[in-house]
This record gives sequence, C-alpha cells and structure tokens, in this order.
Amino acid sequence: MNAESIKRLDTNGEPLQVNGRYWVVDDADGEVYIYDSLIDVDNYLETFGDGGHDDYFLAVLALYGYCHEAKRYRYMGGDTFEEEK
Repeated sequence: MNAESIKRLDTNGEPLQVNGRYWVVDDADGEVYIYDSLIDVDNYLETFGDGGHDDYFLAVLALYGYCHEAKRYRYMGGDTFEEEK
C-alpha cells in the first residue's frame, strides 16, 4: 500500500468514521464496508434479495449466510482497522 491513505466509503457512500464499527466483506469489486447497524446490514442484504429483517442478530446471521468471510472491525483511522471479536 502506498503512503497516501486510501479513501474508504461505507455502503451509504459516507467516509468511514474513526472508532466506527463496520462489517467488512469481499465482493467482486473489492472490500465492502457496512456500518454496524440493523438498517445498513439489512440494506446490504437486499442485494441478495433478502431484506426486511427486524432483528439485528438475525440480519447478521443472514449476512454470514451470504458472506462467510464477513468480519466486524473498528476503524481506527488512516489505513488501520482492529478486528472485533
């Protein structure tokens, strides 16, 4: 990675927030950053035709069903992420 920081945007087109939590999945175009909220996870699931979840836990389980490699990270700024267990 070069010295210049890569500008990362979440699925809403917003810059990542320092100390914000994001679900990160890989798709054909690279990494996708989904803000850690029911609405944003559910909106991403709509790309698989699986939207309408009312429960965060069930939405995350569905996300894992489509994206087995999904992991939750805290964005620390710049190019630094910390995996949340």
